Amino acid sequence: MKTILSSFLLAIFALTSVNASGQTPAATPATPVSLVGEVTAMDAANKTISVKGKEGDVSVQLNERTIYLQVKPGATDLNGATTITMDGIGVGDGVLAQGRMSEDKKSMMGRRVVVMTKSDIAQKRELERADWQKRGIVGRITALNLEAKEISLVIRAPGGERPITIAASDKVKFRRYAPDSVKFSDAKTSAFAELKVGDQVRALGDRSADGMRFIPEEVVSGSFRMVGGAITAVNPATNEITINNLQTSQPLTVVVNKDSVMRRIPPEMATMLAQRRAQAGAA
Repeated sequence: MKTILSSFLLAIFALTSVNASGQTPAATPATPVSLVGEVTAMDAANKTISVKGKEGDVSVQLNERTIYLQVKPGATDLNGATTITMDGIGVGDGVLAQGRMSEDKKSMMGRRVVVMTKSDIAQKRELERADWQKRGIVGRITALNLEAKEISLVIRAPGGERPITIAASDKVKFRRYAPDSVKFSDAKTSAFAELKVGDQVRALGDRSADGMRFIPEEVVSGSFRMVGGAITAVNPATNEITINNLQTSQPLTVVVNKDSVMRRIPPEMATMLAQRRAQAGAA
């Protein structure tokens, strides 16, 4: 949902400087601000909604003058927006709320609320996922041609790996995995210059007839490491695991968060790995 909400913000960013009457307000302390986030709670009796934005939860106070609009994900303006009421807002919906923010940034007097429904967001996410499965490729960068803006990849294919060249134009949308997250939805805006040989890449676009070239619409990149070793310490308070890195024989701290996937390997595999480690140590 983060990616869709970010696109939501960018698509109608120009609207944040325009008030409900369509005029550009003066730059004064009372200038309305914009809040983008997800509805986490509603109080119809007191006409308030709680919105979780990038800086935490904000209580948005609504009244009879508040304007409510609904748009579809991907909308670039309000031309196709539908007028709704507060009853059309639900927990889990994405919103752009505009109004006057309190000094502590904990509450807002809502002048206008633009809504993307939870169901519309889920439907768009499904369509995007299907598109990536149909028109996406995954590979590893083996070379970069900065002058021609071409990316050489090796991708998995029946019978082994094979090369493919990505021809990146100025219209390509680049994103890069966040340093503290391996989630696709958390990837940040990036550029061709940030690509590195060895990076893992996911690209959405179309292949040439011979399958040797790829014309992308979006490229998502990241640098990942795979390490192994024996656990030497566990810190439940900080969710940290210290291992002795088999490759360097140096301690390495692994930080586990809510998105981490943890699995326990079967005993026979653990025995095999221990034997290999012993053999490597003897060598």
